[in-house]
Amino acid sequence: MNMIWPPTKAFYFLRHGETDWNRAGRLQGSSDIPLNGLGVQQAARAAGILAELPIRRVLMSHLTRVRQTADPLLNRWSLVPEIHEGLAERRYGAWEGKTHAETDGSGAPEGGETRRQFNDRVIATLRQIAMDPDVGPGNDSGLLIIAHGGVFRAISEALDIRLTAGIGNAQPVIVQPGAAGQWQFRHLSADLEAISA
Repeated sequence: MNMIWPPTKAFYFLRHGETDWNRAGRLQGSSDIPLNGLGVQQAARAAGILAELPIRRVLMSHLTRVRQTADPLLNRWSLVPEIHEGLAERRYGAWEGKTHAETDGSGAPEGGETRRQFNDRVIATLRQIAMDPDVGPGNDSGLLIIAHGGVFRAISEALDIRLTAGIGNAQPVIVQPGAAGQWQFRHLSADLEAISA
């Protein structure tokens, strides 16, 4: 693993709640689409799951769907989130608003990013954040990232986590090293006991 930002402890990740474009299977990218009614309910449920965990720092994308997902959590905690545009979803350019079937799926869409460019942006953002002594190696316990499915895939690839599918809308997960040092993730559920990171 040639990643400069390897977390040293478990951290949490939350994908934003559902939007109408999610439901329709449309690529959102940098389009600022708000949560739909179900997405608002999902965000409230995720807040209930995460509220009792030892979260000390929240990093998040600047897009509305992420901010709306974070609101119920932030209302429970006295934390000010750190907003990073580098944690936004992949820019799909001319493909935004289209379904996967309506795109050719190869390379970079006009005005957008390739998958490699996107992954590099996400990891560069995390490297920059890691240079902050408050969250650098050894000080990263209690970290929650609220962002997008693509951001989770980029992090997973950088940590050599093999994904068979993405994570659902507003499905909180914990990312942690396994017994052999291999990073893995698991979904959190409403009956989760607090994990001391």
